Amino acid sequence: MSKTLTNERHVCVSHAADLDGVASAILLTHYIQAKFKTTPKVLFANYDDVGDVLDEALKTATHLWISDLSIRNLDLASKLAHFNSETLYFFDHHADTTQFVEEIQNIATVCFDSSGNFCAADLIWGYISSENLQSKEALEYLTQATRSRDLWINNVPEGASLSAAIAMLGPEKVYQHLMEGMHRVRRDNFSDLMEFCVHVAEDRINNAKNLAQASMIKYFYTPDSPKSCAAGLSVVTAFTTGCQSEVGNMFLTEIPRAMVGLINLETLTLSFRTTKDVIGQLGFGVNSIAQTIDGGGGHLYAAGAPLSKEILMQGPRALLELMLTVVDSMAFEKEGIKAR
Repeated sequence: MSKTLTNERHVCVSHAADLDGVASAILLTHYIQAKFKTTPKVLFANYDDVGDVLDEALKTATHLWISDLSIRNLDLASKLAHFNSETLYFFDHHADTTQFVEEIQNIATVCFDSSGNFCAADLIWGYISSENLQSKEALEYLTQATRSRDLWINNVPEGASLSAAIAMLGPEKVYQHLMEGMHRVRRDNFSDLMEFCVHVAEDRINNAKNLAQASMIKYFYTPDSPKSCAAGLSVVTAFTTGCQSEVGNMFLTEIPRAMVGLINLETLTLSFRTTKDVIGQLGFGVNSIAQTIDGGGGHLYAAGAPLSKEILMQGPRALLELMLTVVDSMAFEKEGIKAR
């Protein structure tokens, strides 16, 4: 990392839970160092504490950079009213951020695209790539690895490896680790600690996949289903112990045209996954399912929600019923047919 002292007037708030949030913070740090000749204070937030983290940032920030955070609490917009387009920057790709973006678009520099074709790091890279940045090639590769992971393209192996390190070490340590040497973004240059984390994560992933396969149940909409938009769709639910991206990708690879719902026993949350083909067929994504649960939301392809006691106790079958209810309801709205 640059030896420039951290300037708490520039504060970056980014998502704590995944590679996109960490990569976004790294990209913005390099940009701020190049553009403003200072190093920002970086804070990582989860969805349940984003309000508190923003309050902490606002204590010192004259320039606030927010990335990869789906913010649906419109009251937070009022806290940002004293900023302007040269001091407030917002980068996001979550569909359920749209209303928040509408609230701040007149006072902020906003890069927002919820089409499902971009991760937050993509949007930031598009904004900063013309700047004279240090480690530019490594930053571009980090963006590619993040897109590979976040959009389920899985064509850059470091996407999964860096995500494993974040799961083991936390976002702050991986951020610091890469800022101390951007060459570490490539697997060949991982430190012994990072490599150890990847190997441990591989064992966790295998255990999670075994549990998911053993607990999986499925409902199949037959090709002659009266809900023609859902014909041929499989709705799959299962338990997992973390590793929801890997488990979801396993099911989506094995089962054509599927929507997957996972009960994460490690974090006590729900996770939903699907593919571009299914979204094109149905006309909606798994965020529509997540949004029916208080506190739920996310992308068209991947979304999450809190886990209720009822679903925890009743397991994958209860989650399956919830997902089918939403699919049937959306099919009803689209085609004017009776619910299942």
